[in-house]
Amino acid sequence: MSERDIGGLPPIDGRKQEIIKVFQEMQIEVEEDGETKIINFSPQEIEEIVSFETILGYKPETIREIVPERFKQNLENLDIKAEDWKKTALKQPQLFYQSPETINKNIEEAARRLDLDKETYTKAALKHPLLFTQSPETINKNIEEAAELLSLDKEAYTQVALKQPSLFAQSPETINKNIEEAARRLSLDKKAYTQVALKQPPLFSLSPEIIKQNFNALCDFLFNKDKEN
Repeated sequence: MSERDIGGLPPIDGRKQEIIKVFQEMQIEVEEDGETKIINFSPQEIEEIVSFETILGYKPETIREIVPERFKQNLENLDIKAEDWKKTALKQPQLFYQSPETINKNIEEAARRLDLDKETYTKAALKHPLLFTQSPETINKNIEEAAELLSLDKEAYTQVALKQPSLFAQSPETINKNIEEAARRLSLDKKAYTQVALKQPPLFSLSPEIIKQNFNALCDFLFNKDKEN
């Protein structure tokens, strides 16, 4: 039987309460820096976990069995601290029960395709947890296509994405549209605005409307300050 099998499970409300109880009782014992640490979950953290409805497809006993072991396996595979992984998984709760082998493969293969070392890409993924679950093919395609649309080489754009990890997962078309439209609104050519964005990576993902509003606000501030002087 698959570990995820909703057959024979109680109605969803009852199932949710049973899984909440499992996490309330859960204590994950990890060895870190020569000490034994206990990882547990606050009521608020548990609510965040069970709000991700996929978990309700698991039996409570399955959750009790797989979550602690997979948590510890991910620490070993990714060479990260327990609290860092907990914080990351709370943002993407499926990481608590997804196969550690799949997570590790996603990281290693994406890093290889991007010509990065595993540690560097893992640090980026900790800031944007979706990267642990996305396919390496998709990540690499996003980088290559965005770089081409922006007339940048892959390596240069990869370095930008390391500073703004959401760019690894964002649609190349959306990023290119952001740059072109923001440049138009600011009366700049695309190449010049792209060079600015390379120094300020959030500009690749911010909407052109927000960019223009911020620019207008800055101009008003400087104008009024000049008048005061």
